[in-house]
Amino acid sequence: MMKVMLFMKMYKQCPRCGKKVLINETCQCVIDNKRKKKNEYQKKYYQNNKKAVNMIKNKRWRNLRKLIIERDGGFCQRCYHKFHIFETEELQVHHIKPRVDFPELIYDEENLVTVCKQCNLQLGTRHTLDFDFKPEKISVKLQGKKEEK
Repeated sequence: MMKVMLFMKMYKQCPRCGKKVLINETCQCVIDNKRKKKNEYQKKYYQNNKKAVNMIKNKRWRNLRKLIIERDGGFCQRCYHKFHIFETEELQVHHIKPRVDFPELIYDEENLVTVCKQCNLQLGTRHTLDFDFKPEKISVKLQGKKEEK
């Protein structure tokens, strides 16, 4: 004899709009509200920090970023030094001394290190690294930077 099991769909009421929603899902109005708040935060951040944001939205920064990742071997330096892992996904270039507090060091290669997204978030805006790192000098002229004689 074969047993047949029927599953009933269970619903809950959305606390925001009162709509009936499956118990394991989120109402679209809640998702839209979170998105709206995030967009408002980003818009406010960019309005308050236009100059700092523009400093890393240009060709000079993109070129330097590529060079730093190349200099650091194309992997997260923090994962390598702390955990002996070669992380090559979601690489970012981290400012050791935060660019907000030290705008003069935005393009200073000795203030930059390749880290993964997770490590960048964990490092935050500390003024130091939590691992030993000694960057090598890059001897390439960056576009947009005047040569010193």
